[in-house]
Amino acid sequence: PTMASYWAAAGSSADAPRCVCGSVLLRVTCKQRLDQFIRRQWPRVQPDTDRYRTLCRQIGETSGSNTVCDLCDQPIPWCTGAAGIWTCAAGGSTILHADSYDICDRCFAEHALQAGPAGPAVAV
Repeated sequence: PTMASYWAAAGSSADAPRCVCGSVLLRVTCKQRLDQFIRRQWPRVQPDTDRYRTLCRQIGETSGSNTVCDLCDQPIPWCTGAAGIWTCAAGGSTILHADSYDICDRCFAEHALQAGPAGPAVAV
């Protein structure tokens, strides 16, 4: 799934996968998703401050898997290897998903690339 996700993320913005709300799905690193979360929850905390670094550490350590895939309802670990998170560029600013919309690499490969649970189909 990770290779398929890298491949899909490398395309142009015109070819970017779409969210259920019609906005673009972006593949971000766990660190980028954590940054988005902190900026949304604590908009006055600046990135280069001790408070920001403390929040990053606390959320990463205590929450572990704070983000849940909106397709399979499984936790998405914040930072495990090359794991990425597909997230809606609209965030929570749409009536179709009042909070952020996050998809794990496995579900993205299975549903967006129509790969199925066993991996992508190969044409022979």
